[in-house]
Formats: sequence, structure tokens, C-alpha cells
Amino acid sequence: MMMDEVLLAGYSGGKFTLTTTSGLYQCNILVVAAGTEPEIPGQYYGELMNKGLVHSDIIKLRQVRDKTIGITGAGDAAFDYSLTLAENDNIVIIFNRGNRIKALKVLQEKVFINKRIKYLENTSLESLETQPGKGLQATCNSASLNRTYSLDYLIFATGRKPADGFFRESLEGLVPGLLKDHRLYLVGDIKNGNYRQVSVAVGDGVSAAMEIFQDESNQ
Repeated sequence: MMMDEVLLAGYSGGKFTLTTTSGLYQCNILVVAAGTEPEIPGQYYGELMNKGLVHSDIIKLRQVRDKTIGITGAGDAAFDYSLTLAENDNIVIIFNRGNRIKALKVLQEKVFINKRIKYLENTSLESLETQPGKGLQATCNSASLNRTYSLDYLIFATGRKPADGFFRESLEGLVPGLLKDHRLYLVGDIKNGNYRQVSVAVGDGVSAAMEIFQDESNQ
């Protein structure tokens, strides 16, 4: 086991080449269990996240109290986050760019009776800027009208995507064939979409290990 970060993964000449923070490595078979990453618009991902103003979950906000927190999204995560944050006397505003709510009914019922949570539908985030001093100014569009909201934090709960950004373009086009030839394995959340869960990921890993062992034994 090596504690290292894979920056790029490519494939040529029958081998995978992994570029890491410490050097280059090659292998004949590659198992990728990189999980997923939050879907956050690129223009908000860097500086504001580094400043701790924009988040993709509530891990670092669980102890925050008496703040105004915005959440973009309308699924289970967005509604569950809002309920947890409201317990600490925070004011929470949920921004839903459409009018469809994907959260479980039980979560919806709890949100709509909570006086500390405000739900806004057909409201899309247009821009996000830091305010003088601290906090954020979010400009949102609703019914062709722009309105600004002063927030201490903003959470993007707009879904997750496979964490395969380190694949080179040349490798991306070869993925189906490499999977079919048992040269590449995608394990766990990186391939399971809405069905991601620990038990499924573990099952994928065991299945991949057994398949690799069997293939190698037959050679």
C-alpha cells in the first residue's frame, strides 16, 4: 500500500501508466475505486471553498450556530442537511431551480413545518460573491426577477458524479473495451450512480478480486 495521489491515468502498449505526486507507475490490470465527487459549478469551486464559505456537505458546519445558510438542491441530501442545520438555530434557505422535489416525503413534511427553513422553488443561482467583511451575496433568478440573499455559507447538494477526472482522454475512449477484456475494473460508487452504498461497493471489490485471481491462475 502506498499513500500517494494519482494525478493522471493513461493506457498504451498494453499497460496502464499512472502519474502520481511522487512518480510514474505501470500495471497490467487497473482497479479504480475512486468513488464520487460533488457536482459543483466550476466558478464556485476554488477560492470560496478554500475560504470555507462554500461546501458540498455539512461536516464542517455541524457546530455552526445562529447563521444564515443557503442550500442549492431539492433531493434527500438538501432537505436532510437543512433539518440538521436548523437544529442549531440557523436560518436555512433551500434554493430549488425547478419545482420538482426529489426528497423523501417524510423529509419534505419535516422541512415544510420547520419555521427556520425557507424553501424557494424555480429559483436558480446566478452569481455568488463575497461581501465586505465576511459572508456571501447570492444573486438568484426567480420568475425573471433577480434577488440577492446575504448568506454566511452556501452548500451545493446538487448531486455527485464519478471521480474519474484523472483519466486521460485517450483512456476514456478505451474504457468499454478494457472493461470487457478484464484489464480495467471500476469498483463501487464510481460506477453505481444512484445505487451507491457501502455493501454494493464491497461486493464489487470482492467480485473484482476473485475475477482477477481466477484469470491470473488460468494463465
